[in-house]
Amino acid sequence: MNEDSTQTQTRFGVRERSIPSLEPLAVLYRQTEYSTARLIRLRERASEELLEDTVVLEAFQELDSAHEELRVAEEHLQIQADAIVHAYDALDVERRRHVELFDGAPEAYFVTDFHGNVRQANRCASELLNIDGTFLVGKPLLSFVDSKDRQRFTELVSRAARQDRVLRCEIRMQPRHCARPLWVALSIAANVASDAQNSGLRWLVRPRLAERGVADSDHETSLEVQLRKRTQELADTKYLLDRCLLREQETRQSAQGEARSKNALLAKVAHELRDPLISISGWLDMINSDRASASIKARALASMEQSLRTLGRIVDELVENARLDERNARLEFRAVELPAVLQQALDACRPAALQKNVRLIAELAPDIPQLRADPERLQQIFLNLLSNALKFTPALGEISVSLRCCGEQAEVAIRDTGSGIEPELLAVLFEPFSGLLKKSAISQGGLGLGLHIAQRLVELHGGTIAAESDGPGRGATFRVRFALDAGPPATEA
Repeated sequence: MNEDSTQTQTRFGVRERSIPSLEPLAVLYRQTEYSTARLIRLRERASEELLEDTVVLEAFQELDSAHEELRVAEEHLQIQADAIVHAYDALDVERRRHVELFDGAPEAYFVTDFHGNVRQANRCASELLNIDGTFLVGKPLLSFVDSKDRQRFTELVSRAARQDRVLRCEIRMQPRHCARPLWVALSIAANVASDAQNSGLRWLVRPRLAERGVADSDHETSLEVQLRKRTQELADTKYLLDRCLLREQETRQSAQGEARSKNALLAKVAHELRDPLISISGWLDMINSDRASASIKARALASMEQSLRTLGRIVDELVENARLDERNARLEFRAVELPAVLQQALDACRPAALQKNVRLIAELAPDIPQLRADPERLQQIFLNLLSNALKFTPALGEISVSLRCCGEQAEVAIRDTGSGIEPELLAVLFEPFSGLLKKSAISQGGLGLGLHIAQRLVELHGGTIAAESDGPGRGATFRVRFALDAGPPATEA
């Protein structure tokens, strides 16, 4: 890229903000490899007492796959940043062309606001008034009008600001350092734009060629044609500039939004990965010490296994979310007893509810017709919703699950007495990584993907899901509805 392009990129700020790096995850990934190597050496030393555990290798293989996906996302963001650079280059070319057309016009040309204050003046205008262009900008054009014609000039400005046509007149102007005034012919047109900065009056000023009151018709006609042509060229240039600027702003806002989302995601993933990795590293150091007893080693292995399961869950959520968003999920539809699937999800969550001292209540109507669905995916939906309810319901709280028929639909309602949902978060509750917006979700852990995955799976079954809450501290209700007589969606058939 040439020197001018580089300066344009710096001036408009395209290169001033670098694309966020994946170095935090790279460090965590190197720490993961180091912990894996140490864990393998430990298991080789303890081979006479322990069986080979393949969970460790599988979990870190999935973690490596997630790291590769994040690297690809960074490359996509870099491509978008390059597109912004190209947009700035095109914008700079159009701006230069506009300056050349304006400054190189063969007649004196002014741009003022609706009060006659000069905003722009080309080279011929500066020569006409015998003043440098840098000193001309900001001054009222009235100050260069002869005192005998100032009243008529003020009335002309007022009329031009109100009328949508070209006004013409002849007045006497007083160039700087000139003893005699100069008769000039004025052509004035108003330009009303969407913003006040680009609205104002356009002036074409030329010295009179004949005695006052005598017109040179041939020159007047040629001048009008030239004025219309130049005006159209300037209007076309402004239109192109506005479009380039709008595209650049939209691209920049989109890139900035994606960069912010990516930074938030990287920070959350790093936070979620760091705790189990630190736990594994700490237990490895303790086991490798000479003071580690058999009981401590057993506790260490149990804790590391739990940490690895946490890492595996995080990777599974990231991979599952990517598959659902890219519509690569495979569903196997068949006739399903909805009460049985819901009861299995309740049984799976009952130990966690007992451990937290949360009461589970189920009211399942037995006469629900069969539903064509993927039973494993249905159970995943209910497990995600129940896990979410357990996460935000305190001890001695209550979670009720009901199943009933609503016309030709089956409705599953999961109510809890937990922390509730703020009204402004209901609209984005099912967005991916929506947990990043809730302080309570950060303290509870998780990436905020469970509800998004549940929504996508419900939609793949042709159903609907909605959340209700009266506000913080008043609990929440999630309603899932499926059409009883509907088969799988056409896209999954």
